[in-house]
Amino acid sequence: MFLVPGLRPSDPLTYLSVVVVLAATGILATLEPLRRALTIDPATSLRYE
Repeated sequence: MFLVPGLRPSDPLTYLSVVVVLAATGILATLEPLRRALTIDPATSLRYE
């Protein structure tokens, strides 16, 4: 019994789509922190501590 009718456990398209969705989610989750980190001067951040 599967949640999606007609889906086989060894369906390569399903595996590929899951990998693409997870990779896209990871990339999108890191874009905003990356953009913020690139705007900070490294010398200023080292002096802050």
